[in-house]
Amino acid sequence: MAVAGFAPSCASPPATLLRASPFSGRSVRLTSRNHQAHHPARHFRYSSSSTVLTRAAAAGASTGGTMPAKADLGPMLSPSAANKSWVRLAVISVVIASLARFSGALPSQGVSFVHLMCFATWFGTQFWVTFVAGIVTFKTLARQQFGKLQSKLFPLYFLIGAACNTIMMGSLAFGPAGLAKKQAFVLGGSLVTALLNWVFVEPKTTDLMFERYELENAESRTDADHARIKTLRKQFGMWHGISSTINLASFIFAIAHGWWLSGFLATIGRVVIV
Repeated sequence: MAVAGFAPSCASPPATLLRASPFSGRSVRLTSRNHQAHHPARHFRYSSSSTVLTRAAAAGASTGGTMPAKADLGPMLSPSAANKSWVRLAVISVVIASLARFSGALPSQGVSFVHLMCFATWFGTQFWVTFVAGIVTFKTLARQQFGKLQSKLFPLYFLIGAACNTIMMGSLAFGPAGLAKKQAFVLGGSLVTALLNWVFVEPKTTDLMFERYELENAESRTDADHARIKTLRKQFGMWHGISSTINLASFIFAIAHGWWLSGFLATIGRVVIV
């Protein structure tokens, strides 16, 4: 019996292979001989996968003919030290402390550096989540998979926004120039939007989503369940729209603050030219 992904010898007739999509559960038909000839690297990956599947099938046969659970195959990898959060934070702290120690730039330049890094983190995170990651995952994952993923990411996303805006306001307030009124409004508005989504809107939206999933995944549904699903769909759409609008407002605040920061670069340019 052939295992999916195993490439037969050249003497055998071309076999049609089925490779299951990890997202949709559909199967993509591949002709082993042609695929091997035109895509040797991909063929190696499929052949490697077939080895794993063969071993898993053998293990299943020894345990009564059932395939072992995914957890029995062990973790995908053991994270290296560089992938641990505390190591990254420690390295960043050492770098900042070293720069401050040898440049003698604290508190003014050190505080400005922290402010700039927080702004870059928040603006970059907003841009990536709003225009890249969100769109790609929505088009790639099944609806419920996408929703479950976002329910894990969004609380961290809004928490990062709240933390970065708080630090930015503090760095300006305790900096040499103080916190200007316009920037207090801009950063304060951005902080409020992040807190609104983090504390209230996102949890409400997620609760509605999971209640709908529970009803949709039930083995049998009554007329009342179908009516409830329609109501939940409308409520979820409303709260999702509110969350998206608040997030858009936060992005506008971030652009406004970035425009203000760019004025200092323009000033530096004029000074250098003179």
